[in-house]
Amino acid sequence: MKRFLARNLDGKGRWVRGLMGLALLIGAAGTPSFGQPVERLRTAYSGECAWDATRATLRFTSSGEIRFPNAAPREFLWRVPPEVRHIGIGRNVAVNGAFHSTADLTVAGEDRKTSMVHGTDEPQWAQRRGIKPFTICTFQNFDGVLTISNLTSLNPRGFHVRGWDKVVHAVACDFLDRRGGWHNNSDGFEGGDGSTVHDCYFESGDDIIKVYFDLMVTDTTIKMIQNTVPIQLGWGNYSDGAVGTFRNLTIFGNGGRGDEGNAVISGRQGRYEVTVNIDGCHIENPNGTLVSLREDTMTLRGSITNAHIRLKSYAGEHQQGTNLLTVCGTRERKAAFDCDRGNEARLPTGVAPAMPRAEIEAGLRSHDRALYVKEGWIRDPYIMPGPDNWYYLTGTTPHPGDLREHADPFNVGLGTGSIVGTAVQVWRSKDLINWEYMGTPFILERDSWHGSPGDRLWAPEIHWLGARWALVHCPAKKANLALTSGPELKGPWLHPLGAKLGDKHDPSLFSDGDTWWLLWGNTQIAPLTQDFTGFAAKPVRLDPSGRRTNALGEVKSVIGHEGATLREIGTKYVHFGTAWSTDQMRKGSYNLYYCTADKITGPYGPRRFAGRFLGHGTPFQTRDGKWWCTAFYNANVPPLPREGIETRDLSQDAQTINQRGTTIVPLEVKTLPDGDVYVRAKDSAYATPGPDEIQKF
Repeated sequence: MKRFLARNLDGKGRWVRGLMGLALLIGAAGTPSFGQPVERLRTAYSGECAWDATRATLRFTSSGEIRFPNAAPREFLWRVPPEVRHIGIGRNVAVNGAFHSTADLTVAGEDRKTSMVHGTDEPQWAQRRGIKPFTICTFQNFDGVLTISNLTSLNPRGFHVRGWDKVVHAVACDFLDRRGGWHNNSDGFEGGDGSTVHDCYFESGDDIIKVYFDLMVTDTTIKMIQNTVPIQLGWGNYSDGAVGTFRNLTIFGNGGRGDEGNAVISGRQGRYEVTVNIDGCHIENPNGTLVSLREDTMTLRGSITNAHIRLKSYAGEHQQGTNLLTVCGTRERKAAFDCDRGNEARLPTGVAPAMPRAEIEAGLRSHDRALYVKEGWIRDPYIMPGPDNWYYLTGTTPHPGDLREHADPFNVGLGTGSIVGTAVQVWRSKDLINWEYMGTPFILERDSWHGSPGDRLWAPEIHWLGARWALVHCPAKKANLALTSGPELKGPWLHPLGAKLGDKHDPSLFSDGDTWWLLWGNTQIAPLTQDFTGFAAKPVRLDPSGRRTNALGEVKSVIGHEGATLREIGTKYVHFGTAWSTDQMRKGSYNLYYCTADKITGPYGPRRFAGRFLGHGTPFQTRDGKWWCTAFYNANVPPLPREGIETRDLSQDAQTINQRGTTIVPLEVKTLPDGDVYVRAKDSAYATPGPDEIQKF
């Protein structure tokens, strides 16, 4: 009873939010205002929807708006009648509206990215109309259990999800606010005892997870943008005694709520004790703090374990409350914590952790061995030295938080079971050891120029143009060449080439003086105009001299079949390309080859061997002048031991020694007496062509 009273009385003993749900259910005449029958909804909806009474299911089959007549300014809000137990939102369907329930209800999308419930692009919508935002949430539960799954909630007029003391479950959803600024009231998730959040992504500018009741959050990612508070303890007394349990939590970004020190955990006001337990987290915000407690009437308890934390400082100016939180077993207050060794136990079977710092540091100095610098499912890792003394990393990745990274750790990324997502993820590092997550600056469904952007994003590269960034990616029919509007690596993105880009597999950019060239396939190349609005000349092919014949009798005269790039070394242009050692798809090792020329368009000399297991790798230089090449897991079986690999025939299947994650391999790069360029991996496991190599070097 004490906890109930604390949650429903304010500091002066007045009844507050606990009765808000009841107030909303009672109309002016004292009669319940729920709900609006299905037939009224079908009339009010501008798109198509279908009602199956036998299954109690309403399905939205085309995009549209909910607009109930004579209900402004809440005409978008459907008070779902109890006879509706399931609401489905089709693939590529956006519903502008909101759903409020008083009985068990499931709202599920067919596709997490394209099944969408949209609010408004107008900022501060509720505030400008004098409406309490917690009364017009996109999903709101007044009784029963509300489950939301496999969809995106974008730009809500009020909160994204609210149950107050009623149970809500959110599973495999994205909750986004793209409007920027303050006072959008786009709070994330609030639910009663037993509520859960699993496998969700939040990028919204208010309180994200509200620990007002006992809830659990697992395998979830939160990006801190302007005004974000990832974990809110309360704005009143109602949260007293609440326990928030978090497992495998990722928090990143460089924003937050400035007047709370950009804190990850914040208590705004009230008299309460709240417990926060986090087991397994990766938290990085160069402008952030861990805890803010604004009043001396609040107490924070709990622990953070299995953690990697990098912040500006432990706390900002507000430390009036009692902070009993332990982090990595201590109450020491510092900006960085590492007790992530438990992460090794949490890694899937067969997946190795990245090398320890000391081992990587030694290898960077000696430049004689491969270094496994970052764990995490990735293909086509691309590293480039940025203009700001950082190294930037991107590549083909899953959607952040995809559980298949653990359940299917060696997913090959191909076919209907592919783990490949629709976002460009980016990390940066000063030392190639500690990697700061920068989030997803480009997402197909948000940033592509294609009307139907596709459901896979492959082989992204980012390039610094001198005043802004360029990004390219495939697959061919959904390829983009996009430019940032300014020097920050973020949208809005410009598409000056647009549809003129055409189908381009594995596009790559190369700068030669004042001209940028686009490469694609294996290999065509064409110069771009200065403003990137078109091609300055027709494409030409880049092929090595000579031919080779594989075991099937197929004659080859190309450098490879994908992953082409270009470097200028000395006076030579060095053209790199990727192929399987057998010249048969997914048989043997995935290798890197090269050829050289005096002119960018050729003619090029013979095809040479750069390194085994280096296919679709990025040759790059560290700031001390050393050459390296990225490498990654690409095989049909788990990684092989490297011992004896030089003499092992791998021709029967796709095989590699690379661990899942990002490896960098030292390259010997030198100019020969005749002016030609020699490139070869220095680590013997990568330097030696295997017995399965069809071409003899």
